Amino acid sequence: MESYEKYIGELGDFMRNGKVSSYRLGQLCNVKQSGAYRWATGQTIPSPKNIAMITKVTEGRVNALAFVPELEPENVEAE
Repeated sequence: MESYEKYIGELGDFMRNGKVSSYRLGQLCNVKQSGAYRWATGQTIPSPKNIAMITKVTEGRVNALAFVPELEPENVEAE
């Protein structure tokens, strides 16, 4: 059984709530389990292609803004 304690952010929340293992996420996104685990623990940021796949498999609950928090509207200054 996989421990979800190390998972962070929106992807981690999605995986914890849905009991989606990094192995299963890897299957859904067509990547190795180790890659999916690194995304879930915040060790790496998925490529744009993989972010699109994550958005698809999570039905939009986890999107690009989950991986680029500086783009959140409250963090962007108007010019």
